Amino acid sequence: MPRRLAVAMATVLFVALVVCGFGFGTLLTDVDVVSAGGVGPVPGALAVVAAAGALALVILPPGRAVVAVPAAVAAAFLSYVVVLGAGVLVASSDPAVALSAVGRAAASWPGIVVAGAAALAALSVRVFTPRRG
Repeated sequence: MPRRLAVAMATVLFVALVVCGFGFGTLLTDVDVVSAGGVGPVPGALAVVAAAGALALVILPPGRAVVAVPAAVAAAFLSYVVVLGAGVLVASSDPAVALSAVGRAAASWPGIVVAGAAALAALSVRVFTPRRG
């Protein structure tokens, strides 16, 4: 499978897993993904888009024979947390609310969902692209 196609499919897989994980997590715990009151869904959506972009940029370079799964997980997780914090800060105009939202997202199930989805997406590229000698 061509590498670009594998990366595109892995990015779609990442977004699908995050949406599914957030949905089931919210259903099972009865807690919003972005639990900062009054900010709406936009910061969370932008954070997922940024995480997907960061993941794609890390797993795309064709010069590498093997996809670095830890680097892909770190890039997706950190971009999710940073963009979520910036989005909540813009929406609420309160740094304390933004830091609280970032801390809750990073240390609870939304962070685990993002990291797990990134790991599975990076592994899928690693499995479905040919290795170069």
